[in-house]
Amino acid sequence: MAQTPLQAPLLTGGCVPDANAAAQPSPDGMPRPLVRLVRLAHSVLQQGLLRQGGEQALPSPCIGVCRMAPARDEEGQATELCQGCLRRIGEIAVWGQADAGRKRAIWRAILLRGGLRLAQRPDGGAQPAISDVCQTLAFDTPLEETGEDMKHIDFYLDFVSPYAFLAFKALPQALLDTSYHVSYWPVALGGLFKHHGITAPAAVPAKHDWIRRHTFWLAGQQETAFTWPASHPFNSLPLLRLALACSEDGSINRFTAQTVFEHVWCGAGAEALNGARLAALQQALAPQFRGPFALGSEAAKQGLRDNTDAAAAAGVFGVPAFVIGGRMLWGLDALPMLREAVLAA
Repeated sequence: MAQTPLQAPLLTGGCVPDANAAAQPSPDGMPRPLVRLVRLAHSVLQQGLLRQGGEQALPSPCIGVCRMAPARDEEGQATELCQGCLRRIGEIAVWGQADAGRKRAIWRAILLRGGLRLAQRPDGGAQPAISDVCQTLAFDTPLEETGEDMKHIDFYLDFVSPYAFLAFKALPQALLDTSYHVSYWPVALGGLFKHHGITAPAAVPAKHDWIRRHTFWLAGQQETAFTWPASHPFNSLPLLRLALACSEDGSINRFTAQTVFEHVWCGAGAEALNGARLAALQQALAPQFRGPFALGSEAAKQGLRDNTDAAAAAGVFGVPAFVIGGRMLWGLDALPMLREAVLAA
């Protein structure tokens, strides 16, 4: 597999797959979902998120490839692991409520299961680094050979929407024990409203107040950390274009979506467009930057327009929206319908 030396100060002498590796066949046999997981692990390590005692938010290991399959764990014992994130079912179930220490332990187990050796920093610090991609976990039935079609879901989102955030957080649990893959598409909600001639909810003060009260209640019901930003609605275009800078084809991975969503909806009530916070967000996402949608480029602006036009053409009139098998489902409360569609597809 093509590899490139890491330059980050906390990562010493390590290798990770080349940025383009996820789109290429893996000549050494590494499952392609694992390639994407390694890239996500690189970002986690680069930001120092596995440091002992740290309380920073850890991203979910979910990469949108969700299917349990027979495998051998880090001790060589027979078990079942998700072929996308290498977690056991219990680890998936507890992730949302797990504290920082438990999440670090799950991430370290994932790295070991994937055959990634961990090394300490030369100064003896507790921060691990990927030192080598040495071997891969052997699934009893490789993903490419199961003969089972994974159901594809297009998830259309705008970070300004609290319902899109809550649906994003609830999706893994809603589709637990199903086989699916998700493409996350940033779209301009205002553009969809304009296309369909819809009045924005914020234009009706009583409706906006209801949405605020309703989403706080919903977040409590699904036990999701949640707080509204100081100003809402706000112009989400800078966040959408920042996310798109992490894309190769107009869609973004779950790590990118989660990072931006939590910037808005888990920001302790801070302004989503605060300059210092935006700079910190850009720094956190920088390892994910791919091109061709570079920040500030016309390609990024056009890419967002293209995503929004494609969503409108698919019948999407708001977010969150899901398209599966040519059918559009809208809203957080459509998740049970989405599960039914995945099982029936």
